[in-house]
Amino acid sequence: MQNEAIEPGIKEGDNPVAKQIFKPSSWLTKIDYINHLVLFNNVIIAVLAERGAGKTTFAELLQLSLNSPIKTHLIKAVAPFSQEDFLTQLDAVFHFRIDSEINLAKLVNQINDRKVHVLIIIDDAHNLSDSFLQEALLELKHQGDNGFFHLCFISDFSLVTSLNKLEPNLIHTLEPGVLTEAETKTYVLNSLPFTKVLDKSMSEKRLEQFYQLTGGNIARINTHMRDYFCSESEQLIERHKSFIRNMGFLAIAAIALLASSYLWQNQFLPSSASFQDEMEYDVSELVAEVSQPLPSLVPIIPAIEKEPVLVSQLPDINQAFASRPSEIPGWLTASVRQQVQPSPKRVLDFAIDEDENNDSLVVRDRVVVIPKTLHPTNPMPKVASAKQPPNNLKKVAKVNAKKGQFTIQVLASRKRDDVMHFVNSHKMTANAKIRLTKRDGLDWYVLTIGEFGQVEQAQAAIKMLPTELAKFNPWIRPVGSLKAIG
Repeated sequence: MQNEAIEPGIKEGDNPVAKQIFKPSSWLTKIDYINHLVLFNNVIIAVLAERGAGKTTFAELLQLSLNSPIKTHLIKAVAPFSQEDFLTQLDAVFHFRIDSEINLAKLVNQINDRKVHVLIIIDDAHNLSDSFLQEALLELKHQGDNGFFHLCFISDFSLVTSLNKLEPNLIHTLEPGVLTEAETKTYVLNSLPFTKVLDKSMSEKRLEQFYQLTGGNIARINTHMRDYFCSESEQLIERHKSFIRNMGFLAIAAIALLASSYLWQNQFLPSSASFQDEMEYDVSELVAEVSQPLPSLVPIIPAIEKEPVLVSQLPDINQAFASRPSEIPGWLTASVRQQVQPSPKRVLDFAIDEDENNDSLVVRDRVVVIPKTLHPTNPMPKVASAKQPPNNLKKVAKVNAKKGQFTIQVLASRKRDDVMHFVNSHKMTANAKIRLTKRDGLDWYVLTIGEFGQVEQAQAAIKMLPTELAKFNPWIRPVGSLKAIG
């Protein structure tokens, strides 16, 4: 266990530990309330907070901030809890009279005999045993409302299970409270490293967003402040450190280069006289060695004074091309001026039912273009007449007589069941018909809507189709090439 006792009369300014303790306004309010409970009530005080919410700091601040007539003693309970060690520490601090075996009841009686309020603050009280809690509650109950022995448990919410087993009227629980926005900024700046960098980068808007995220809860602040604020600061510090490292390496390299150049220029050189003696000695040895050369085994070839000049026997191609005249005439000589005449116009008639097996044809309006008559100055070749023979005219007239009905094709399929499923799913039983046609020798089932006497009526009907049918790009086709089957 760790313990710390403060006797009355020690002020906050005389204690160096007190200057480093964070003092939120909500905590000071709760401490004033605890001070009132100690002086005028006989209850067990339980301060509950989350893990990492500053429970130990609150216990130290509570020990420093109570009124001077109240003696305090701070103990940190560790697992496994030993009641004998707990009583021994209290005896060492308050110097009780020990006539026989020490126990909690005798200590409480001696405290009440002294008539001085004593508050025992137990940090990490969730490590206390249930038997000790029951015994402590029993002693507080026996001493009555005018007792001077008080207990304050500092713990997380796991202590609630043990407190629920005790009498609720003798237990008072409270929480330390949250921080304000200004206190949150002060706490973050004092808790995180790189204070100068944080103070510059911590804007009011960013701090307000962080305060809304945590709600001033210290446990949440401790959890999120490093990820929220230190990511950019750590990057800046890391860049600064890497820059310093690089500059250090460059400085070391420059110093090494200067030192090597200085040593190279100022190294010891031999004198010129000794150098000449050595050179003469070496040259003489070399001359002595090469003065008697070995005879060569390569035969000596006599040099020819005048060597014959080789002349090529191949004919010169440039002379051959120069002697032959060019057969390509000049472009001005060979050009001939010709009159350009427009091509003759061709008149084509389009029959709607000319190819009944082509299901992809769309009936459209026909436009006949009548070219203007040209009066050429030069005689032009006769253009073959585009008149249709009598048989073709009869065929076109027959087609025009049959094209009285048109319909709108929505889709086509090789399977009739697929078309029926489409009709049922879109509820098209009113004007929809399934027709049969052949293409490349295969049967195709065509889903059509309505019958119209003119193409304009069919075009207007297409515009009135719902969106779910218009997305299939329906088109107009004659009814004569289709066989209605349902």
